Amino acid sequence: AFRTEREEQSRADRRKQIVDRVRDGASEPDMCAQKVADEFGLSERYLYDIVRGECGMSFSEYLTQLRMQKAKELLYTSTMTVNEISAACGYDVPSTFYRLFKKYYGVSPKQYAENRAESGEDAE
Repeated sequence: AFRTEREEQSRADRRKQIVDRVRDGASEPDMCAQKVADEFGLSERYLYDIVRGECGMSFSEYLTQLRMQKAKELLYTSTMTVNEISAACGYDVPSTFYRLFKKYYGVSPKQYAENRAESGEDAE
């Protein structure tokens, strides 16, 4: 199937729009593959393939990475409580946030914030 350069560019732009939508909406509590697939008129399976192709990881891995990066930044730069940060990162259930943060970074969100404060390190 021969495609023109314009068609290829259009497909690349669409893939970027999809990944950008996930990134920009990562803190929405209802962010999920089905929601994004519906917005773009795609099957969930095809959306998974696009995200894996563009990001090198699954949809859920990408979403978790985005949320954890935001949490890390907020823990370092804000005066928000851990529960407020949990909600700001799209987690309705703080215990889910705590569990994922600890799995991702090896320390609890509270320990992370305390360690940063003690060491005086800059956020990455």
